[in-house]
Amino acid sequence: MIDLHMHTIYSDGDKTIKEILKLCADKKLEYISITDHNTCKAYDDELLKNNNIFRGQVIKGVEMNATFKNKSIEILGYNIKEPKIIEEWSQRFFSEEILRKKQEDDKKTLLEICDKKGMVYDERKIFQ
Repeated sequence: MIDLHMHTIYSDGDKTIKEILKLCADKKLEYISITDHNTCKAYDDELLKNNNIFRGQVIKGVEMNATFKNKSIEILGYNIKEPKIIEEWSQRFFSEEILRKKQEDDKKTLLEICDKKGMVYDERKIFQ
């Protein structure tokens, strides 16, 4: 069996590298790929580099956010040879500062739509 799409605490997952490796070993998976969103940080983790928990094959992967024809899409990439390139790209387009600005812009757009529709709301309760 294989699992080629999983996330760690380096993106939106709730498991550490060690927890993932143990789960995969317990399930006797043969191939896995950690595909965190817009990052390959998991592959810099010493536990993954010196893995003695999971005996199967680890394929370096990533899940990248992109836009195609004004639609948000996610692209899975496998057999990543240079994770540092992914990290550089990610910092350029998905740094905390950029994501925070996007969140603020999205919030502004949402409130403008609500205002145009004449909706009554308490902004403090919407964005807690």
